[in-house]
Amino acid sequence: MIEKITELLFPKHYTCVLCGDEVFNKYSMCEHCLKSLKYLIGRVCLHCCDVMAGQGDYCKRCKGKIFYYDRAIAPFIYDGEIVKLIHGLKYNNKKYLAESLSIFMADKFNSEKLHADIVIPVPLCTKRLKQRGYNQSELLTNQISKILKIPSNNNVLIRVKETPTQTGLDFLERQKNLTGAFKVKNKKVIKDKSLLLIDDVFTTGATVTECAKMLKQAGAGCVYVLTIAHTNL
Repeated sequence: MIEKITELLFPKHYTCVLCGDEVFNKYSMCEHCLKSLKYLIGRVCLHCCDVMAGQGDYCKRCKGKIFYYDRAIAPFIYDGEIVKLIHGLKYNNKKYLAESLSIFMADKFNSEKLHADIVIPVPLCTKRLKQRGYNQSELLTNQISKILKIPSNNNVLIRVKETPTQTGLDFLERQKNLTGAFKVKNKKVIKDKSLLLIDDVFTTGATVTECAKMLKQAGAGCVYVLTIAHTNL
């Protein structure tokens, strides 16, 4: 009842989350700002989301590598205005941005015509969780779960090891940092299930690779990775 009254008094989606102009659509973003975003379009590598000109499913950098997840998907390139939104969500306590960004992510997943049984967030380090007060991937997961009408589980994949910052490290260095950082609590929950793993940004893929490895070893059928944006490395 309180939520319904609040919605009547303060309707959502009336102002653009980027420029503040009046707007009314599901993205909470005006047409001008929507056009300013850098969408990830065209043929992309199934593992790293890099745009490809040639044939095949994987780019030269990804051929021969083991990623454990089955597909990586992202609606945006990590550049321009989308960076502001992600930073606002992660570092500036703008938790409401998860609602808008998750719609883009859910639309992208639907456009790929894939199926998932459970939505799972990438766990955050305990130290960063205490500093930030929330896990942005979990906020996105909760919203995506509602939109796609797929149940979420925020506790089946947990972080059991603190890791140093990954900034500036390449795939192998990040992979070494993350070895043994994640654990599956209840294998029965994910046994033979198709999982949708949620994170904010796909950088080298080391984090989601380690998560997918644990999920697959615990019996998951397949793992799709869905992020807001993909970096151009």
